[in-house]
Amino acid sequence: MPQAYIPIPDWFSFDNQGANIALASLSGSHNEDVLVITADNPAQQNRGVYRIGRQLDAQGAVTGGWTPWIDIPDWFSWENQGVGATVANLQQNGQRDLIVFMIDSPPGKNQAYYRVGKALDADGNVTGGWGPWVAIPDWFSWENQHGAIAVADLDGDGDQELIVFMIDNGLQQNRGVYCIGRRLDADGNVTGGWTPWIDVPDWFSWENQGAGVAIVDADNTGQQDLLIFQIDNAPEQNQAFYKVGRHLDSDGNVAEWGLWRGIPSWFSWENEGGGIAAVRTNGKAEMLVMLVDNPPGQNLGYYRVLPLDSNPQRDGQWEQLSFHSGVLAVHAALLPHGKVLFFAGSGSSAARFDAPAFGDIAQGVSCSVVWDPAANPPNNFFVPNTLFAPNGRPFDLFCCGHSALADGRLLCAGGTGHYNPFTGRNEAAAFDPDTQQWSFVQSMAHGRWYPTLVTLGDGRVLAATGLTEDMNNPHNPTLELYNPAMDAWQVRHFAPDFPGLPLYAHLFLMADGRICFNGGRMDDELAVDPCIIDLTHEPVQTIPIPGLQGAAMR
Repeated sequence: MPQAYIPIPDWFSFDNQGANIALASLSGSHNEDVLVITADNPAQQNRGVYRIGRQLDAQGAVTGGWTPWIDIPDWFSWENQGVGATVANLQQNGQRDLIVFMIDSPPGKNQAYYRVGKALDADGNVTGGWGPWVAIPDWFSWENQHGAIAVADLDGDGDQELIVFMIDNGLQQNRGVYCIGRRLDADGNVTGGWTPWIDVPDWFSWENQGAGVAIVDADNTGQQDLLIFQIDNAPEQNQAFYKVGRHLDSDGNVAEWGLWRGIPSWFSWENEGGGIAAVRTNGKAEMLVMLVDNPPGQNLGYYRVLPLDSNPQRDGQWEQLSFHSGVLAVHAALLPHGKVLFFAGSGSSAARFDAPAFGDIAQGVSCSVVWDPAANPPNNFFVPNTLFAPNGRPFDLFCCGHSALADGRLLCAGGTGHYNPFTGRNEAAAFDPDTQQWSFVQSMAHGRWYPTLVTLGDGRVLAATGLTEDMNNPHNPTLELYNPAMDAWQVRHFAPDFPGLPLYAHLFLMADGRICFNGGRMDDELAVDPCIIDLTHEPVQTIPIPGLQGAAMR
């Protein structure tokens, strides 16, 4: 579990059917308090429970202790598919009211409800009584994969709007949708009507395991922004994302949507709920992200704090430069003195590959360029000479593999020998950063298109996988080791029962000299499970990595 995540103490559930988080200042101090809600799914009827962590510090730690878990009365569901909570001043008397939300999953179509607990105190007690469960109208889902609520005054009339977000798990790809109930009265009734359901654009998940919604003025513009959160349940490890809809109005319209952004250091492989809350602290917007981790055995709850403001000194920033890269930068490598080598060869163009001008620098059809970030245009690019193969055509670097040598040169091996179908070439070349020129080194035994190169601790370079020069026997199952001191390649073989590695296999050198294949690959139907590769044996030994499946990796 990454250090940034803070455990929620006394998490007792082995099975949750939703969880979420809210923020409010309940103790009268300037510090926010955090409220965590979850649906516990025991053997019998479900329980909806919440607890409060008092007085968050600047890092999000609870400094005033946690209340015990408190049951939400009249929880009637036996199966839930999402829960949420938010805190609001509905009675406009300075007291805080708790609004809880649940998605009931009975046989048949789902239905979501909310209810209001009036006058919430700092110990989590509802001192003004609970209202009835109120059905959210036009709930259309038969299956949900979580949901959430938030409140905000979106039209400036002093009344709160209720924002309801849910993930519909239809027969095909999931949908994230939200609606708004306008003008909540003191009892939590929607008096100004409901908007229709509105789709969150660019929803990409087919399976989700958590959802959240929050309202915050992210950029201090005086207008409210909509935050949408989802946990994507990919075939392997999960990943959570959020996006910002700028300037939300009471009709649900958003002026502009941002991109999906990943929550850093997400560690869960299975989640059973999660959500977000947002607040402005000292003029800066922050987001609390909560999750229920569902490992084998008992579940655990965690949360973390993430800044929402733009801070280039903290986060870095991207800058679009005013000039192009000179060639299509399919391949790029940082050179020892800070320059950058871009190279592409034919650049995925069969027409360029066959063109008489291919590789002709005078006609502007170069295969590689060197960019000097320290120089000003137009003196920031240098064009190396084209390297020609024995057949008189350019050595096509497109879809080669490359890795740095100990002396600073860049070794490139393989590339494109033919288009449609693609075949690999067996040539290898090194780029010298001092002369800024290419030169051939010893060729490999067979061609490789989409190979992976890894520099080993002793300075040798491993070349793995790729398509050969033979269309009738395309896959290259062998390994080759390049020795730069000898300018020679050594062919190595896997055991006969190992199918070989897929194209552009994701290989990583480990501290003990072995190679980790994590299952990642390019477009290749050869789904090899992740393994450790031990080059000290012949044939080369592979050791499976338990718990990972290559079919799900990319």
